[in-house]
Amino acid sequence: MQLIDSGLSLDQKKTWPHTIVDILEENVFELKEYLKFEKIVDRKAETNVLLRIQRPYNQFETTFQQVSKEINNALLNENIVGYHCTRLLPDEINELQTNGLIPLSYDLIKSKINRLVNSRLITNDQYQALHDNNQSNNCFRKNKVCLFHTQGTFKDYWGLYKLLGIWGGESLYWYHAANKELLKRLCEIGDPCIVVCKVCSNELIVRYDLINRIINFYITKKPFEDFDSFYEHPIKAERIIKRDDDLFEKLTNYSQWKNELNT
Repeated sequence: MQLIDSGLSLDQKKTWPHTIVDILEENVFELKEYLKFEKIVDRKAETNVLLRIQRPYNQFETTFQQVSKEINNALLNENIVGYHCTRLLPDEINELQTNGLIPLSYDLIKSKINRLVNSRLITNDQYQALHDNNQSNNCFRKNKVCLFHTQGTFKDYWGLYKLLGIWGGESLYWYHAANKELLKRLCEIGDPCIVVCKVCSNELIVRYDLINRIINFYITKKPFEDFDSFYEHPIKAERIIKRDDDLFEKLTNYSQWKNELNT
């Protein structure tokens, strides 16, 4: 399903450029044999340590590398669709539409929780708890925006139920699992939303082994292997899908999710 007018959705082949599909179709047999051989070697290497050191030659290696290079060239400067799941207040939605997703920082966290306490959505004590214990300076999260890239992940209850169920994201609720009163309050704030974005493929190709994922998805017919990607700059929101939108339920089956958060 194409959620925005343009951009390549990794697990939606209809959105792929014809050039990429043509390259894959022209080499289907060789790519299948390449992957089949690699899988056999991987299985044998589980018990045969020597195979991990001296891997046997795959006769379809040249074809695989050539196809990878051609797909890489076809992807250059393409826009790849990404997604971010969170809970948002109405004014946060307005800000996001104007400013996009902003990298995590102390100032961003402070601004978010200031809004809550000023609107009396949390108490002063709850504000202090969130202010004093958050992940705004965590080296793995600081100055980053996180996206994932397949629509199949929308139905991943275990991966998303806290992101859609607790306001503020992991950077805020991470340290407060034992504070049941605070957690319950955060679950009552805002509404679940899906933020749809686009990022340039050049930021993804090498770092996230994008070409191999595309080839494996096309050839094996297995679900696309999703991944989290990170950006140290604002990301424009192309579309925000709210909980009261029929599309939200169609994508997530949210009404069928377990009520782990007791909200």
